Amino acid sequence: TLYNECSILFRDENGELQSRRPDRVIKEGRKMTVIDFKFGKPSPKYQKQIDEYVDLLTKMGYEAQGHIWYVGVPEGL
Repeated sequence: TLYNECSILFRDENGELQSRRPDRVIKEGRKMTVIDFKFGKPSPKYQKQIDEYVDLLTKMGYEAQGHIWYVGVPEGL
């Protein structure tokens, strides 16, 4: 099953309802693969974001992994 921009809801350490929205999630049984598309230069903050998505899905009982897909933009655009 493929989910595009589907929210992951959770409660933060203060009990407040929060939402995170990865670009794409692929579900195969109990396995979840998160893919986040990025335009521009790689940054450590993007890996932190993917790690957060994977952590949330793992806490929900899924076997999760995440990937960043850097989309190239042709020069001159």
